[in-house]
Amino acid sequence: MLVLILSVLGITLFGQTEFEVKFKDLPKGTQKYVQKNYDGYTIYKAIQAENTKGKMTSCEVFVSKGTEKFRLIFDKDGEFVKKEIVTEQPKAPAAAAVPPPAAADTTKKK
Repeated sequence: MLVLILSVLGITLFGQTEFEVKFKDLPKGTQKYVQKNYDGYTIYKAIQAENTKGKMTSCEVFVSKGTEKFRLIFDKDGEFVKKEIVTEQPKAPAAAAVPPPAAADTTKKK
């Protein structure tokens, strides 16, 4: 999760920078692979990684269809490497509401 947050922000990790891009800006081979093999899926995110010299080292495309979500990973040449299932992180249960302490009775008793 932290890596994903940092990658969206374009933070440099391990000598490379990851940032979100438009799908149409990815290598043509990546685009063709996704269009051919994931027809009918929605592309909801594309990420590109570059080394310190500004050369692309890899890219990722996130696709979904119904409840299925996949992360497709490609190498520097835009060739498919692997597919990972994207699972949603379970949301932490909401903390039980604790009522505020009762106000102290400040009236004088007779």
